Amino acid sequence: LLRTRFWAAPHWPQLRLLFLWGHSYEFVEPGRSQRFDELISRLGAERNRAWFATNLEGQAYVEGLHQLQFAADGTRVHNPLARSLWIRVGDTPLEIPAGASVAL
Repeated sequence: LLRTRFWAAPHWPQLRLLFLWGHSYEFVEPGRSQRFDELISRLGAERNRAWFATNLEGQAYVEGLHQLQFAADGTRVHNPLARSLWIRVGDTPLEIPAGASVAL
């Protein structure tokens, strides 16, 4: 199910979020620990196609997107942060390197 709904869809023009959340006490249910291990193994096999992050890292990334500085005429974007960020221009992904300005 994960492969057909999440990984099989094209990466662009939409970014997708797969959020895993739970509690350790839930693993006492029969079979749940094994299903979780299988899910993590499948995700690990796709690590070159995904960014794995904590809640805090994800929040910091989204906040970073809000700090991008766009030229008034919309032809350039500047990233004032110390980390690269990605945006979409039309249907094309565009990396804005740390501290760089990029033509759109």
